[in-house]
Amino acid sequence: MASGFYGVDIGSKNVKIYNSNTKEISCFSNIVAIKDGTMFDYGNGAYEMYEKTPGNIKCVFPVSDGVITDMNNMIASFEQYFIMANRPKIVNGGRFLIAVPTDITEIEKHGFSEVVSDSNIKVKELYVVERPIAEAVGLGIDINSPNGNMIINIGGATTEISILSKGGLVLSKIIKNGGNVFDEAIASAVKKKYNLLIGIKTAERIKNEIADVLSSDEDNELLEMEVYGRNMITGLPSCRSIGSDVVNKAISNNLNDIVYNIKTLLDRTPPELIVDIKKNGIFLTGGSSSIKNLDILLSNETGFKVNTVREPGESVVRGVTKIISDPDFKNLMYEPKIPQYL
Repeated sequence: MASGFYGVDIGSKNVKIYNSNTKEISCFSNIVAIKDGTMFDYGNGAYEMYEKTPGNIKCVFPVSDGVITDMNNMIASFEQYFIMANRPKIVNGGRFLIAVPTDITEIEKHGFSEVVSDSNIKVKELYVVERPIAEAVGLGIDINSPNGNMIINIGGATTEISILSKGGLVLSKIIKNGGNVFDEAIASAVKKKYNLLIGIKTAERIKNEIADVLSSDEDNELLEMEVYGRNMITGLPSCRSIGSDVVNKAISNNLNDIVYNIKTLLDRTPPELIVDIKKNGIFLTGGSSSIKNLDILLSNETGFKVNTVREPGESVVRGVTKIISDPDFKNLMYEPKIPQYL
């Protein structure tokens, strides 16, 4: 079944493609550079330009807040990603399995399958799978068991909170709060505290290197790093040392929002499933879930054990890979349905 199959996970920050012919997963930055109204560059090359381009070149992210907002550029860039995922042997097409978010409209869901179906790629078969279902498979959860499991995926632009049991979704909620929002909050905090203007890419590096959600200004051993930016008073380049306490304060409101929504979903969860979640623990995944001590914070707030995984940003595409490769998971994927109001 797996031969000639491609698994696709389109996220706000990255596009991941699994090629069953090579057994490899390719990852591309989900960004395009636009010059004179046409796509000038895409993927990792466009991300290198981000925040560095002249006025006639604009870098845009085709996926915003977890949904595709720029379909034309998403299709055009995906065609290029597909070609690169097939190098050195160029393949014209094949069968596809697309992971789609939950808790969005049917039209928005359909947009993810349209990226493939409306492209110039020769599509033989096209299937979709709910992202939390694929993620559960990727985490090694027995998806067909009646036991309840909770997965929290903190991605680039959204956080998806899901309760699963017996191969299906019991409850799911997407909130517009993720790594990109953290980065903007960090940049704003540095600007306010130090009068230092830094870019979003610098803010992301700060988050990845020194963010610690349990740190405070009372700690004796704070993590620190030096960053460069523009002094807003003098207008000149300047270097400042940023501490993890500043980062923690910057993203605290965002984390509180995530915790609040987790508790809200738990309040709506049937009691028997709560017992299972208490036993199994909460699974924490997503590319923005690797902030130091985030698992401890969520455990303290919920009273549940929190399980972390290696390479949390790849849990969905790993699940897609297993679904493609194992016939026992065939029932989890289905052909995309065209909304009647399209």
